[in-house]
Amino acid sequence: MPKNDNTPKSVAITDTPLISVAIAEKNELVRAGLVSLLTATGKYKVIMQDDSDVNLLVKFEKSKHLPLICMVDINTLTNNYEGIRRVKYDYPKVKVLALVEQYNTYTLLNLLRSEVNGIISINESAKELEKALSEIHTKGHYYNKHVTKELADGVRYRDIRVPDVTRKQQKFMELISSNLSYSEIAQKLGVGVRTVDGYRDLLFEKFNLQNRTDLVLFSLKTGLVRLENTISTEAGIVKYREPEQQEQK
Repeated sequence: MPKNDNTPKSVAITDTPLISVAIAEKNELVRAGLVSLLTATGKYKVIMQDDSDVNLLVKFEKSKHLPLICMVDINTLTNNYEGIRRVKYDYPKVKVLALVEQYNTYTLLNLLRSEVNGIISINESAKELEKALSEIHTKGHYYNKHVTKELADGVRYRDIRVPDVTRKQQKFMELISSNLSYSEIAQKLGVGVRTVDGYRDLLFEKFNLQNRTDLVLFSLKTGLVRLENTISTEAGIVKYREPEQQEQK
């Protein structure tokens, strides 16, 4: 993956010893709350903010200076964990704190594999958020009872396997999160019903799930599937990305 700029960028330096922060959060109220909270501490200065990781990265590219810490709500990511990986690859001096709704194992493993510096629930207290930012700034990482150093090291040194999901499997998960039958899903994907059964059984085994409901809940909680990418036949509204013609079945 090529870097955006061959000239290394420095992190932002302010007139006061404030820690510069960028925020990617699609919920305007939540984003405003985070800005207000950080400003009130007297320790942080939000120098960039946007409603998506893509837009925030555009600001990174145009800016002469970078934030010391980038806070990213994973619900804001437009393409799974790609935005975080771009920040870590293109701008290695920027530390990333990922915000999650729940400490789901699959989500944690993928975030750790993306080399984030810390993970915290959006439902944690303001005091814990400030602690996370402080430890990331001073120590380079933040751990808690949900995301331990042992877990992070296990992913880093490949002692813990992180299951992957193919593009075809993800599209299957988008469709299964609807009221379509398996035969209708097979038609949408352009494959046979037995192939769809194979997708289902493989995902059940991969994530230790028992039934379709478990798979739907898992896909939504982990962010593998977003509601805007699902299909609702009852409402008569179709929101489905058709599979590319050249993609392997």
